[in-house]
Amino acid sequence: MKLKQIIFALVAMLMSFSLSVSAQKTELLVSSDYNSSTEGFGTSKFSNYAGAYAYATANAKNATIVIEKTTTLSGNTFDNNHKNYSKLAVVIKDGATMGNALSKWDMTYPVTVEPGGTLTCARPKNSSVSNIHIKNTLTVGAKGATKKAVVDFLSDSYQDCDISIRYNGKVLVYNADFSVQDLDAQGTLTIEDSKVEVDGAFASATFYPTTLTNSEMTVNGNQISGGLADFAGGDSNQLGN
Repeated sequence: MKLKQIIFALVAMLMSFSLSVSAQKTELLVSSDYNSSTEGFGTSKFSNYAGAYAYATANAKNATIVIEKTTTLSGNTFDNNHKNYSKLAVVIKDGATMGNALSKWDMTYPVTVEPGGTLTCARPKNSSVSNIHIKNTLTVGAKGATKKAVVDFLSDSYQDCDISIRYNGKVLVYNADFSVQDLDAQGTLTIEDSKVEVDGAFASATFYPTTLTNSEMTVNGNQISGGLADFAGGDSNQLGN
């Protein structure tokens, strides 16, 4: 191989390596056990979600915020701002509980609730209804997991919250308990081996079918928009309207 070809090959390899490194996400770990004496505190380890979130967005970090342990529900897992946030991802680990107190959340980055993890609404009871617009992928649980993941948006202590899956959004629920006030499925909704409770209204869209596999979905409200034809798989019994 000629010297010029060797140089071109080396440059190509370096560029490829640089791209792969830049594509990797930096893990920002969040635990209530971390404090100022923790190695990496303030740059890779944080005592609360807000600190990791602020660091990632201020530094335009291509980061995954990993909730390892929490003792409070405070924190904005979903945010209604968009600056630099498409570079983020959020993971809630086994044993951790993550909450959100914003009145309107536009989820523009992926959020994963791992088996044993919990995502809940922490909107104050006397506040207006919280509505989440899912514009990326919310993954709850994992196929074949021995522990259940939990999404609990029905609460005696906090506001009951809604979920609206937008056109490019996805909610994937595997082996989980999933409860919500209203559920507007104008995007992909896949439910497997799970129990879902919609306390109010449920709306589906024909162009994005809701798929249930070995699951139970209860709609307590009297409004079911779309129709049973929008469901793929299994048997349905429609109550109310």
